[in-house]
Amino acid sequence: MSVEENQTPGTSVVPVKVSKQPQMQGLSLEDDMVDGDLGDGTELRKTHSSSSRKTQSLGGLTEGTLSQTKLGCCNSEEAMAWISKSQQKASWKIPHCGSLNDLSKDELKDRLRQASEAILDKATTHTKSLLLKSDERAKALEKEVNSLQWELSFSQLQMKKAEQSWEQKYNGLLTENKTLINSLQERESEFQELRAENSALGRQCLELLSMLNLREQRVYEGSKPQYSPERNTSVLELAVLGACRCPGVVESCPCSRAAAASRKRLIKLQQELEAQRYRREEALMVADAFRIAFEQQLRKRN
Repeated sequence: MSVEENQTPGTSVVPVKVSKQPQMQGLSLEDDMVDGDLGDGTELRKTHSSSSRKTQSLGGLTEGTLSQTKLGCCNSEEAMAWISKSQQKASWKIPHCGSLNDLSKDELKDRLRQASEAILDKATTHTKSLLLKSDERAKALEKEVNSLQWELSFSQLQMKKAEQSWEQKYNGLLTENKTLINSLQERESEFQELRAENSALGRQCLELLSMLNLREQRVYEGSKPQYSPERNTSVLELAVLGACRCPGVVESCPCSRAAAASRKRLIKLQQELEAQRYRREEALMVADAFRIAFEQQLRKRN
């Protein structure tokens, strides 16, 4: 049998259900904080099929409402209690504890305080666990961010050092290349001078040959060696020897010495010219290689 209390000013209506049977469960209520739901902890839901009204918070049980409650049965009264932590669901049941009239105001306040403390402890524990997990995640993310920042700064530093090293090498090669180009230009100018001198000596040779008589010219034509790069100074030597006016001299005359010296000088200049050409080709190849590598580094950086 259910009894409704009369509403008086300043008090709230608390529906109380009284059951005569000791083993019947009057209400099966679920707390909205179960399974991590952080609600207000006081809103309850009825699961009984015959009940259509919602119960109010346990805090509505005050002394004024209890004084106005009329109960018809004193042997099997049911009161609210907190149970079943192991089931992970908070529920309310009304055990056999005697009449509600037997409970004093202090006992009701103690039970209300205990229920509130249990709810608050559970909410506090759940909140602390969530905060602890959030702190752990934040620390892990902070460590990962610091690691990534360190790797990024280290990569930037290495790239900067590599760029400076390549720039120094490139500048050194440019300086060396300029030096080699200047030296090569000087050698080319010397070679042009020697070529002009050679052409002048060739004209002098022809003039000297024209001054010889027919017999001497025939002797020269008969003893003239075949032209080859190794013997390209034979014309100069013969021209000098043909112009020699030192008959009857047993030792080598100054004319033959001048011819031999000119030949040695010409051969030496040709060897130096070939060496300079080879060095220039090598310098150009190395400069091209460093230029290509430097351009690739710039593309990767961009």
